[in-house]
Amino acid sequence: IRVFVRTRPFIGEDGETCQKATPINVLSDGESLSIESNTGSRNKLHDFKFDKAFPQSATQADVYREVSDFVQSALDGYNVCLFSYGQTGSGKTHTMQGSGCGDMRGIIPRAVQQILSHAVSLQNQQWEF
Repeated sequence: IRVFVRTRPFIGEDGETCQKATPINVLSDGESLSIESNTGSRNKLHDFKFDKAFPQSATQADVYREVSDFVQSALDGYNVCLFSYGQTGSGKTHTMQGSGCGDMRGIIPRAVQQILSHAVSLQNQQWEF
């Protein structure tokens, strides 16, 4: 089991309160993030560690590059599950489906492309299925 986290920038629909919210900082090790909470008169830092932490600047391609091994494992015959979890509006659909057919494609369309490319490669090697 691997646990990844992806942060997204605040957007207009989040409201003014969120725009002023405490930032989430993905640390340079690519595995940790910290959240500073404002509790009354003092600030408290909360640190978290994951297998991979994607900053707000991470692209759809960056995310897929990290999970594409799951697709290859499925093609190799292993059971694989990619589970996306989060609050409403946190970016699950954007990460999984994306939008359009260019750089904004998410994990699902990229995985389907990888699977179909693999099938074509096998057909070119005279595989039948």
